[in-house]
Amino acid sequence: MRRMHTAGPWRTDRTHVRTAIQSETKHVAMVNYWAAAGKATGITEAEHDANARLIAAAPEMLDVLIWLDGKFNSPDKDFERATIVEGSQRIKAIIKLATQGK
Repeated sequence: MRRMHTAGPWRTDRTHVRTAIQSETKHVAMVNYWAAAGKATGITEAEHDANARLIAAAPEMLDVLIWLDGKFNSPDKDFERATIVEGSQRIKAIIKLATQGK
């Protein structure tokens, strides 16, 4: 599967989601954080920060989903305990990344 998105890891700096490519910081997405907008929309500063962390975790989430899809669709359907443990560890790491950032 050829991935068309900007390579990760992505990071957030409150208003932008960025990635470093060839020692240059590239803008990936903008989180619409603006104090006055928050008052108008009812979206809190904490919610904006959480949205930015979730967006920044997208490349890693996609990697885990592709890995899981490969495991679920393998011809031998051999889900050994090691596979389940690895999957669980990867999923927990992605949840932490998406909810707490790096």
